[in-house]
Amino acid sequence: FPIHCKIGDLIMCIGELRWIDNDVSAAADIPTALAKACNDASSIGYLQARIARNKNGLDVHLQHRALLLKREYLMERRQSAIAACNDDVEMVADRDDVDDEKLSAQKETNTE
Repeated sequence: FPIHCKIGDLIMCIGELRWIDNDVSAAADIPTALAKACNDASSIGYLQARIARNKNGLDVHLQHRALLLKREYLMERRQSAIAACNDDVEMVADRDDVDDEKLSAQKETNTE
């Protein structure tokens, strides 16, 4: 698919880097080609991209920091949800202890 860019442009691609032998018969069978060492001169690398965008003017460091902050926020949110669940479990356990005490007291009064 065409990407509008010029030499030196920053392009973000999401996909897979694949390697094929530098051989016509192997090139015809691209889907079965597996990754090889990048410094292998007898192979050709190509990008099987699902998404490609021109990212000129994008501050990649800013995007990376935003991703780290999002991950941190999601981790804090997950930990607070786990803590809330643990509090609920403790509350139920405490209530069960009280119920057990009431039940044992009731059994004692019934046996007397």
